[in-house]
Amino acid sequence: DDRDNPIEANTARVVFSWNDEDPADKDSPVYHGPGNRGAISLNLLGGLSSPPTLPGDSKTFAVIVDNVSIPSAETTYYCQPYEMDPSLAEKKRYIVKVSPLLTETSKQYVHHVLIYLCDSLSSADLVSGGNCNGGVSTSVAQCRRGILLAAWAVGGEDFYYPEGVAYPIGGPGSPRFVVMEMHYNNPDRVEGVQDSSGIEFTYTETVPQHEAGILFLGHDVRKEHVIPPNAQQFVSTGICASECTEQLLPSGGIRIFANVLHTHLIGTGLVLRHLRSTEECGGVEELPPIDQNLQYDFNFQQVTYLPQEVTVLPGDELVLECYYRSTERSGVTLGGDSTEDEMCLSFPVYYPRTSFSNCVSQAYHYDWVFSLPPENREAIIDALDGSRSQFKAALNDVDWTVQTAPFQDSATNGVQIYSCQDEYSDDTTQPVNSPPTKVDCPYVAPDVCDDSPTSRAATTNMAAATVMMLMSLAVLYCSNDF
Repeated sequence: DDRDNPIEANTARVVFSWNDEDPADKDSPVYHGPGNRGAISLNLLGGLSSPPTLPGDSKTFAVIVDNVSIPSAETTYYCQPYEMDPSLAEKKRYIVKVSPLLTETSKQYVHHVLIYLCDSLSSADLVSGGNCNGGVSTSVAQCRRGILLAAWAVGGEDFYYPEGVAYPIGGPGSPRFVVMEMHYNNPDRVEGVQDSSGIEFTYTETVPQHEAGILFLGHDVRKEHVIPPNAQQFVSTGICASECTEQLLPSGGIRIFANVLHTHLIGTGLVLRHLRSTEECGGVEELPPIDQNLQYDFNFQQVTYLPQEVTVLPGDELVLECYYRSTERSGVTLGGDSTEDEMCLSFPVYYPRTSFSNCVSQAYHYDWVFSLPPENREAIIDALDGSRSQFKAALNDVDWTVQTAPFQDSATNGVQIYSCQDEYSDDTTQPVNSPPTKVDCPYVAPDVCDDSPTSRAATTNMAAATVMMLMSLAVLYCSNDF
């Protein structure tokens, strides 16, 4: 019925309790006491039922920082470049598992780890690591726009590539360097914390049926990504334009089998939508969402395995919608690297591997800016080429009690600036700036709470699987209204 809470492949808030003493009967449960209880975020359906068996010749290598002193700043992006071991670089290998390696005494400060492949470094770039923004060479910093090898964020666990799929590394002509980006979140500005965290890769020489790749999609990470204050819900959109997929995807398309969704503190939900021109629709049809999480938890970010692989064809358009609640912020929030800034990103994992590396957009609020009173308009235009603080101050002078609604309309329906890139080229493709694609046939989600025999059977099977997974804990599944 309408009071049911469907169990789906997104974050669930689970409250649990237990007692070691069995009740005398079903009407006489024994109180669990103050210690045998807790709450946790889980994705009840977004994992593998059982990990695939690793090949017998599997070996491992690790990319870690070496006893780094975490700065006392609230947010630090630390970049460490490495040259790959020649034994790995000379011959193609295949990564089948990615595992976080977190230092126990400092793991609470590690927010995310990204590792990029790069082939534009020299020995001078490898001297040491440092702050990604000014503490390393330009070449090292630019590698963060390169080929994404692995991504981990707080709450994530081991990631296994499915049977017959693996991520290629090494071999003739392949990148010989990696750059690891560590995001340290130190809100209390604690001093003297040392860290040696990173990622361990399990690899094999066994050639897989399919080579995998990772895409970088969403709203471009820049200060012009603006979220108004005191908004119960604000939606930002990042679009991978159809012109980009038409140009950079193979004729048979790609198959997405897993995904990571990512915002920061005020993000409450994300949906990765899928658009395609079809004869049945006679225009642009919205297909079922590739991935969604309407109970997003900043402290629980994991790779979600999709229930079914999703084929994305040349000419398809991918639209990432990010939902924010800024009711506890009195000033605007800008896009950026800091935990207090915001992002709107998705990292689909797919096969067969292509050279398509990233595909983003940003809203172009030209008409909205020119609708503002002259003093606001001039201050914002002057601040566009200025500092973040100047830009933020100009926006904070706007009367958002009046302007949030028209700004939302501009963000949702106004012109977008599109950009996409081939990893083997320094050139960036920029389709013509235009409003988002008009959907002729919107997607209508099925009613998961209908009373048909098929639905009842599916619900029964799902409930049984969930009970087994929670290993007989007494569970209350709590809704977080979106």
